[in-house]
Amino acid sequence: MTVERVAAQVGAVLTLVVVTSVCAVAIGALAAATSNPTFGVVFKTLVVLAVLVAVLTAFMRWGGGGSLPAWLAVAVTAYVLTPAAWGGTLLFTRALGLPAPLAWLADLVLWLALSWYVVRRVLPGATREDLSGLR
Repeated sequence: MTVERVAAQVGAVLTLVVVTSVCAVAIGALAAATSNPTFGVVFKTLVVLAVLVAVLTAFMRWGGGGSLPAWLAVAVTAYVLTPAAWGGTLLFTRALGLPAPLAWLADLVLWLALSWYVVRRVLPGATREDLSGLR
């Protein structure tokens, strides 16, 4: 593991936490100002997922690659550290009426699935053998 890769992974976590938190607050305020909560939930979900894709892609390329388990750990760490995720309100599942713990878990599954897809697309060397480190 190189210094650049560690710096990229730490930078990705910090960037994801800060940017998704700011987006959640700003879009929540916009939704309240427009009195349209559906718009807020949909827009926030789309922006947060776009931020996830952009940040992971940029930092993986800047850090010179890495392994699938390491980048999935970065994504999970960022999700767990994001305050909007704590109540299950980061993505859309809480708006479906799920209780907070179940919404948190459902959001985490969606976050992790998209992260896995992005990492697999960006890291050409990521193979099924990389998953053996997750067992």
